[in-house]
Parts: sequence; C-alpha cells; structure tokens
Amino acid sequence: MLQRYSSPGIESGGRYPYAYARVCVMRAALLGRQDYDRLLRMGLSEVIGFLESSQYKAEIDALAVRFSGVSLMEQALNLNLANTYQKLRRFSGPSLQRVLDVYLKRRDRDNFKAVLRGIYTSSSEDDVMNVLVPYSVSAERLRSVFRRQSVEEALRDSGLPAAQVKVAVDRFRETGSLAEVENVIDSEYRRAIVAGMQGMGSSLFREFLAEEMLIAALIKVLRYRREGMDKRDMQKAVADAEPMVRRLSELGLAEILSALENSRFGEHVRQGVKEFREKETLIYVETGLYKYLLRKALSLHRRKPLLADSIVGYVFAKEIEIRNLRLIMKARQLGMAEGFIEEQLVV
Repeated sequence: MLQRYSSPGIESGGRYPYAYARVCVMRAALLGRQDYDRLLRMGLSEVIGFLESSQYKAEIDALAVRFSGVSLMEQALNLNLANTYQKLRRFSGPSLQRVLDVYLKRRDRDNFKAVLRGIYTSSSEDDVMNVLVPYSVSAERLRSVFRRQSVEEALRDSGLPAAQVKVAVDRFRETGSLAEVENVIDSEYRRAIVAGMQGMGSSLFREFLAEEMLIAALIKVLRYRREGMDKRDMQKAVADAEPMVRRLSELGLAEILSALENSRFGEHVRQGVKEFREKETLIYVETGLYKYLLRKALSLHRRKPLLADSIVGYVFAKEIEIRNLRLIMKARQLGMAEGFIEEQLVV
C-alpha cells in the first residue's frame, strides 16, 4: 500500500545458497516447543527477563529509554520483526527481493489499515505508530499519511489506483463505515497478489500464498457472521474472494463451521468448532487455521530447502513466533490460566 503495485516476472524457483545459509542460522534461533513449555511456566516478570536475554535484546535496549514493562516488550517485538524483514531484504538478490515484496505486500496493507483506523478513532500518533511494522513503506511515510487526519485525504495519499480511491471514498461517504473502506483495500490487495503470482516459477509458493489469502478471507467471513452482518453486505464484502468463501458467505455461522469441519482444514478446526459450540468463541477456530498455515509454511523449507519458498516459510514462522510471545505476555498480564494460553499458541 502507499505505492502502485506492479507484477514483475518473478522466478521464485531460483536457488539462493547464500541467502538460504543465512536463513538457516536465523531459523535455528526460532523458539521451539521446549522454549514455549518453559515460558508457560513463567510469570510475567520472568517472561520479560527471558526476552531481555534473547535475540530480542538489541531492540529492547534500543527502546528502553521510551518504554517499559509489557509496552516495551511489545514495541521490541515489532521492531525486531521490522528489522528481520530488512535484514532478509539486504542479503537477498533482486529476484528474491521481488518474491519478498510480493509476499509482504500484506504488511504494507495492514499498516495502512492501522493508520486509517487510528484516524477514524482519533487515536494519538504515538499509539498508531507503535503498532506498525514497516516493510517497503517507511514509518515516516506512514506518519505523514496519518497526519492527514482525514480518512478521505489519507486514501488520496495512499498510492491506491485512482478508481479504487474513488470507490473507497464514495462508500465511506455513503456509510461512514471504515469496514467498507477496508474491503476495498483488501480487494486491491488480492488483485495485486493474484497478478504478482502469475510470474512465479514455484507452484509451492503460489499454493501457500493462495491458502493464506483464503484463510484470511474465511476468518473475515466468520467474524462478520458472528457480528450479524446482513447477507447483502456480506456478499459485497467477499464479491471478489475465492469461490469457497463466496459459497460459505451464503450460510449461517453454524453451517460455515460444519463445512470447515468437512473440508481440508477439518483436522485443524475440529476442536475449535467444538469449543465454539460450548463457549461461543471463534478464537480456537482461528488458531486452528493459523496452525494449518504454519504447517504449510514449514513444509516449504523441507520440500524446497534452497529455494525462495523456504525463505518465505521462515518469514511466516517468525511472524507466528511474535504472535505467540505477544499472546503469552498479554495473557500473563491478565492473569489467564496456563491451559488457556497453551491452547492459543501456534507451535
């Protein structure tokens, strides 16, 4: 976002032995099951101590002047992830950089949506900037868009195609709903990713990107149904989504969950569906879908160890680690039980 997407020819099937060697070292630093078992037995202060002596130390030290406690840890996790993206990009050649750019377009999209939500809710600049994880669009550029202090002006400064800006502005004026604007942004993102995938040589990478987009759309449908969105608005929200998503959007929430149980995601969502029927929460279903994606990502590394696929698999695994650590800290801060936290981890 904030730049015109292009669809360069990308050969993710090329070999990158130097980049792969560097990623192997980075991957070895990822937390494993034993690390999470240890963290689950720790109190909040011990978790913070663990992070202060881990691979996140440099970012924690850099931010300690401005933040403290859980806030410091969360900012350090964001900064570490942004630094990881830039590190990968620096030691990658032009072809691999293009692969990363296609994959991480979603990070630019999510940052821009966070900026829009900040404007919409009159959040402070610091609060907005603290949740961003910049990739190809710098923090300074995002800050300048936020300072527009108007959803419409921010959209005009977004880099979206003019036709999409007009649609988003018109829908926002008609409804006053930021969800309508985000649907336009998501639609443009899907269009750009589908176009970008056309030139990719790796069928595994294309398959993973398609699955990631599908799961993001499924989670959106589940949440919209949970919130009671009417059928017409639902159809509009998923008009250009995958056929499976459009079919499920026609169903009630219970029917959607039953369909997911009988799909290729069944093994990963079955327990979550059971939890929903007992507790009426979708958290466990979403966690199951993320576990499915993590398994997909790790398979990229095993099946194509010297190709761009394995590097993208590492990036997704790193993002999941950040999610897990943030979850553990928040849950400990709120005094949640160890069993509840463990069920939400994607390991």
